[in-house]
Amino acid sequence: MRAEPSLTRGSTRFAFGQRLSSPADVSIYDVTGRLVRTLAAPSGTDGIEWDGRDRAGMQAASGSYIARIRIGERAATARVVIAR
Repeated sequence: MRAEPSLTRGSTRFAFGQRLSSPADVSIYDVTGRLVRTLAAPSGTDGIEWDGRDRAGMQAASGSYIARIRIGERAATARVVIAR
């Protein structure tokens, strides 16, 4: 998985590199490990957009974030930096 762009002022797209064979969740964490948001990725998609907002709908603060997707035993991560 990779973030496109990995340095952003707002939204970014997490590209999976292939279409998902089953639905999956993409969890986004800040550098302290706090869960910021979870995005549902439907089966058949090859990526998902994150609008740079947290679970409450507020703009996430400037800083580094880690996105993680887990499908069964497999997991992948991507790093994104928000610079406002």
